[in-house]
Amino acid sequence: MIDAVALQFGVLPAEIVSSIRTREVLPARHAAAYLASRVSELNSILVGRQLGGRDNTLVDLYRRCAIRRMAGDIAFANSLKILQKRLSDS
Repeated sequence: MIDAVALQFGVLPAEIVSSIRTREVLPARHAAAYLASRVSELNSILVGRQLGGRDNTLVDLYRRCAIRRMAGDIAFANSLKILQKRLSDS
């Protein structure tokens, strides 16, 4: 899943799980946390482990950030819809 998100957002998978907080990486990390909860139904603790050992409260924040961004950024929302469909079909 992280590979698919990285490809869609034009970042490296290693950047998503790293501590980098650039404008390019954060939306991808938020998207990965959101999609992990939607597609794989993992809990926040397990998602945090996949995202570089992050705390479950931080993962919940990432999900909320993704939801908030989808409301105001159509391109971001469309990217997540495409990814969610692709990941659900595989």
